[in-house]
Amino acid sequence: MTPDIKLKGGKELAATLKLLDLKTERKFGMQALRAGARVIIKDARKRVPVKTGLLRRRGFITKAAKGRRNEIVLMLGTRGGKNAPWYAHLIEFGTKPRTIKARKAILVNPESGQVFGKTVEHPGTRARPFFRPALDENKTEVLEAIRKKLSDFLEKEGL
Repeated sequence: MTPDIKLKGGKELAATLKLLDLKTERKFGMQALRAGARVIIKDARKRVPVKTGLLRRRGFITKAAKGRRNEIVLMLGTRGGKNAPWYAHLIEFGTKPRTIKARKAILVNPESGQVFGKTVEHPGTRARPFFRPALDENKTEVLEAIRKKLSDFLEKEGL
C-alpha cells in the first residue's frame, strides 16, 4: 500500500514551480522529497529492532523512481546488494508458520548440535514494524521539511 500525503497549498506551490524549467523543478522537488525522507529514515533507525545492528547502520536508502508525467517520485526502502541487510521485510511484516523440509541431510541446529529430523515446524515470527510507524507518526514533520526546503529554494530564486 502506497501512502498518499497531500501538501496544503499544493496548488499554489505547483503553480509557482511551473514558472521554473522542468529540469530545475525536478531537481529541487527531489531535494525537497529527500529532506522529508530523512525525517522518516531517522525515526525508522530508532525503531528498528537490533540484533547485529546492520539494518540500523546500513539499511536505508532513497531512490528516485519514474512517475507519471510531471510527477516527482521518491521511493524509500532498504538497501540491496552484497553486505546489505536483505531481511528488513521479514522484520517489518513478520513471517507465517511453515514447515521446513530437508532436501538430503537431516536438519541440525549448528549452535547446539541437536538433530531435528527431516522436517521442522517453524512457528513464524511476529511483525515488528519500524518503517510504517515512522511514516505515520511523522507526517507533519515530513511535510514541514518538504515545505521548508521548497520555500528556501523559491526564496533563493526570488519567486
